[in-house]
Amino acid sequence: MKNQIFNAILVACLIVMSTGCGDEVLTPELKGQLSQDNLFTNEQGFLLALNGAYEPLNSIYDLGGLVQPLAKASDDGWTWRRETEEQLYSYTPTKSEATSWWDNHYTGISRCNKILSELGSSEVITGETENLIEGQVKFLRALYYFNLVRLYGGVPLIVDDVVLREDAEQPRASIEDVYDRIKTDLSEAINLLPESYSGSDSFEAGMATLGAAKTLMASIHLELGEWSDAASLAQEVIDSGVYSLHDDYENNFYGNAENGSESIFEAQFSSASGALGANWNFLKPEALGGGSGTLPTDVNNDFGNSTTSDDALVQAFENGDERFDVTLDSYGLPNFLDPSKPDGSMYHFNKYYDGGAFQPGQSPYNFPVYRYSEVLLIAAEALNELGAGNTDAEDYVNRVRNRAGLDDLESSVSGDQDAMRTAIRQERRVEFAFENKRYFDLNRWAILEEQIAKTGVTIESEKFISHPITGQPYHLYPLPSTEFINNANLGEQNPGY
Repeated sequence: MKNQIFNAILVACLIVMSTGCGDEVLTPELKGQLSQDNLFTNEQGFLLALNGAYEPLNSIYDLGGLVQPLAKASDDGWTWRRETEEQLYSYTPTKSEATSWWDNHYTGISRCNKILSELGSSEVITGETENLIEGQVKFLRALYYFNLVRLYGGVPLIVDDVVLREDAEQPRASIEDVYDRIKTDLSEAINLLPESYSGSDSFEAGMATLGAAKTLMASIHLELGEWSDAASLAQEVIDSGVYSLHDDYENNFYGNAENGSESIFEAQFSSASGALGANWNFLKPEALGGGSGTLPTDVNNDFGNSTTSDDALVQAFENGDERFDVTLDSYGLPNFLDPSKPDGSMYHFNKYYDGGAFQPGQSPYNFPVYRYSEVLLIAAEALNELGAGNTDAEDYVNRVRNRAGLDDLESSVSGDQDAMRTAIRQERRVEFAFENKRYFDLNRWAILEEQIAKTGVTIESEKFISHPITGQPYHLYPLPSTEFINNANLGEQNPGY
């Protein structure tokens, strides 16, 4: 799919339908680009629009998107730049990140809506091609809404093409209604998507597949505590035989095996197209040309008020865990936080680092949105929540551990539901460090406030709601203040802001 990202960038500004765009139009028409009127007159135009629906993923899973901010919003990352960067729970409705998260996701949603509207009336797209486009678009719309509902709670549920301004001026839907729409889209996507693509006829590896749709649906069921459904769908992905773990954990992050056997779904970056990632380079140490923008939490380096070794990410890895050296590295550099400590005593995020092969902000490495190891751990978590002593749950956790060079869990663990729950949560933390999982996990487990307190940060209790589906306390970010100007029907701001 990397070959098509350039086309996605070309088409990115063609379809202006974001809920925050008001009455904007493209005037004059840009040379070298199709007008919107001509975009949907043939199959190639539909495929360009489809690639445009993927394009917001590059902003969402990059430096200015979710990845770095949400690492600092968890107990895995923190910023030493406290004089210039506020902590993630002080965000206000005017904070730029809250606005960009909203805008990027609704840009993707509105492009999906436009394609679905045109598909419904098109005579040039039929049969299998229509199914493949519709399935991918509904997968993408579900993914965009899943991120939004976890960040903001209820949001405007816009599922039709925005033609007039009032079409976008929708009130916030309930959390329940947003999840109903997500599940509907994914159920339809599951019926339309193939297990894989041949690479011909403009459908390539990297596009959403049946396995991606089932994995996303399983993670939604997991989020909502719907254990049987989560376990069932994850098991279907496992039983498909399409996916397997890489022998080497690091192959997931350095461009060696992108869209490979462990990949369920990735945000596609490419040097050939100019769609490049900034996170990977910005995280490296300043001495290596980066910014050290986010550091891993470490009890030995100003990790808040923590006094126990298992609270920080650096100390979370077991001895011999091969994921440690992939995820973290001191590079043998001086400790700029405490020069009295020896060289090599301060760790940085190493995952995705290109070793200096690319200029800052120029990394072509894909970002893994879902990997097969997550399917295994989704299944394990759901099965354990259904009852202690499940041998499949134990096996799935051990597969992930063994690939990392660790022994099987102690036999006594799987028979103890609480102990197994702790083991699964531990595996998720070290397996997916800095992959946009930890904040969402802590929130759905209802331990976010507790864990963040160990870093010395207090989250105001007013910023939590009682989740209407799970009944658990659930943190929400503020809706952007600009949206209350753009949309008089939006409704109330989230509590605490």
